[in-house]
Amino acid sequence: MERKTLITGGNRSPEPGARHDRGPFWISAANYYLLCVFVAGIVFLLVLGVLHDGYDDTPWIAAGLSAAAFAGSLVIFREVVLRRIRQRAIAERRLSKHIRVTLRGRDDEIRNGRITIEQNAEMLGQIQAKSEAANVLGRVAEAHSEVFDLCEKYLSAASESLLNARSGSPRIPALRKGRRFAAGRHRYHMLRWAEIKAAAFTAEPSDAERQGRRVSLAGEALAAVDRAIAVYPEEKALADSKAVLDIFLLSARLRRLIDKAERADAAGNSLESIVCYREALSELQNSDVEFSEREDVLDRIHAEIGRISKLAGV
Repeated sequence: MERKTLITGGNRSPEPGARHDRGPFWISAANYYLLCVFVAGIVFLLVLGVLHDGYDDTPWIAAGLSAAAFAGSLVIFREVVLRRIRQRAIAERRLSKHIRVTLRGRDDEIRNGRITIEQNAEMLGQIQAKSEAANVLGRVAEAHSEVFDLCEKYLSAASESLLNARSGSPRIPALRKGRRFAAGRHRYHMLRWAEIKAAAFTAEPSDAERQGRRVSLAGEALAAVDRAIAVYPEEKALADSKAVLDIFLLSARLRRLIDKAERADAAGNSLESIVCYREALSELQNSDVEFSEREDVLDRIHAEIGRISKLAGV
């Protein structure tokens, strides 16, 4: 029998020694299948009630087939969908725990500018292990950011250690090789991180109710892309992503100000409407973001300010 794991509310602290890799969305097989039988029974009675007209002697056949199909779909849902979600959650939790392991006990030596050959090998091994774990999870942005952050710490420590190394020291070849490896991992994971952040913005539905969420994700993505561009300015994909994000965020700010101006105009508050239009005009004129409708938007804002000013006599 499978061990039961329940979803619990609140922020109760785990007991000492308790396992932390249990997945969510899971109950025991016995309880789940009992629930399936109960729900299938309800479906059977509902379908039977709908089909029973007093003349047909076999409405229970259709009702039974419907209940069986429904129960079968619940079983498939548990074994395929829920199990996959649970396994993904366990993997993410394990990585989160593993990726935060630091090089305790060696910080003083590293800060003093000395990395031994053994420490160098251990640090590179940790980078390799975390890199492989991040690749297993694929689309978890935080996993990639943890890897390139660790690479940055290693590169800084290795560079300082090389400066302090004596000529002919056996540490020098190991550190140089380690720097090449860490630099390659840093580039790969930073670009993957920026790519995933940008993809999260584009994947969010664009309906009005979720516009605030899209703006928030776009801001996070732009921060990630800007950080990556500062290190790898030659990457065209980063420049393209930045252009898309800049246009979206500028458009969102303009849309908010123009909507506010239109509402004020409709309510007869001409002065507030003009102020909002001028804020939108200033936002657009002070931005160096280029897009195809830029001149059309400028002309529209100027026209609205002129129209409202003329009507209001200001």
